[in-house]
Amino acid sequence: MALGHIKKINLRKKIFKNLLSLGYKLPTFVSKNTIISKNSLIGKGTIVMHGVIINSNVSIGDNCIINTGSIIEHDVIIGNNRHVAPGAILNSGTKVEDNCFIGSSSVIKENIKISKNSIIGANIFLRRNTLINELIKK
Repeated sequence: MALGHIKKINLRKKIFKNLLSLGYKLPTFVSKNTIISKNSLIGKGTIVMHGVIINSNVSIGDNCIINTGSIIEHDVIIGNNRHVAPGAILNSGTKVEDNCFIGSSSVIKENIKISKNSIIGANIFLRRNTLINELIKK
């Protein structure tokens, strides 16, 4: 389930759906080197890597990758089929809809809503809500 996101999201989603339709119960994988609030929920088939911090009242959907050293602050909602790359920070109240990618070392200011299918490039500081679906830094 850790196929990555940008070029393989459709393949990852297809494999996930196929496994569910065949009756598989997909586990959630969580590194023992993470800090996760007991008040947070993590969906099936989601992988949480080393050094991640997930604060209180967070909801993470199914089939997500929360990569190494990411920080997910309180009251964040993350949809399904998401990838949070290493070192990304999602501040309080952020809402991330389905099929999004948050690049390495990006910072999402509090109370930002990231629309479905958005790609936030590496090292982006997202200060306000935007209508632009793709913020890829080249």
